[in-house]
Amino acid sequence: MTHQELWAAYRAVDPDAGEDYEAWSFGDDPDTLAASTRNGIKTATASAGIWYEMGEEPMPRAGEYSVILDSRDQAVCVIRTTRVYTVPFDQVSARHAWREGEGDRSLAHWRRVHEAFFRAELGQAGLEFSLDMPVVCEEFELVYPDTGGVQALFEKWCGKLRLVPDWDVRLELVSDPNWRKTGDLKVDCDDKKAILMLAADPKQENLEEVIVHELMHLKLYPLDQVTESLILSQFEEGTPACAFAYRQFFLALEQTVEELTKCWLLEFGEDKQLSFGRCERQRSFTELYDGLKDLE
Repeated sequence: MTHQELWAAYRAVDPDAGEDYEAWSFGDDPDTLAASTRNGIKTATASAGIWYEMGEEPMPRAGEYSVILDSRDQAVCVIRTTRVYTVPFDQVSARHAWREGEGDRSLAHWRRVHEAFFRAELGQAGLEFSLDMPVVCEEFELVYPDTGGVQALFEKWCGKLRLVPDWDVRLELVSDPNWRKTGDLKVDCDDKKAILMLAADPKQENLEEVIVHELMHLKLYPLDQVTESLILSQFEEGTPACAFAYRQFFLALEQTVEELTKCWLLEFGEDKQLSFGRCERQRSFTELYDGLKDLE
């Protein structure tokens, strides 16, 4: 999607936004930072003040809109600047580092990666980095697409299922049209970290149901690992017997997770209406048996 198309989509939601906006990408790792912005994790950025002093770029102002692009100049999201201020590099706060949402979100991490970035950026123009160089800190809010409700549901269910603080879990919205799932998990069991991936354009009606379902998989992940180990200890990998055991286990696991999801939604869900999209796409019994010989 182009930035013009995304801005038009946002204007349809908020006609008062006007026509003025900037389209740009983050200078370092634009894809990751754009995704982090869309997911509501990254709510701030920083740039070298020298560029504004030299007139290379206009100083950002509160109230301005921006369309964030990825490395292919595809539009990812729309943000609105809420605050702009300038401080020396060595006085950037831990609060700002946390809002930038990179790495472990610590001030030490922010200083390390931004010093390297500013040194390289300034060096290309024959300028030098210094600890007292002015840094323009910009805070912003995500205005389109609105993922605030999804993020709130995600945080609610991480707490309701007692996954945090034992696990570090992050929400990530996937906008790739070739990604055919509605939800999935990436899990690092040793480090107890997980990423819950949700389709930005979901195929199911109730996204809360998807969130609970995937987080329930994470809740039962130790059982998953133990059962898999037991299967591999009893059956040679690659044999029909092993494949059969795997299929039966994962079928039972999926049914159990779905049943638990329904129970928790009924008791605690904000949206208790179950999704029937997949069921609606199934062929009916008449269609399945159409063409078979009549037993009479």
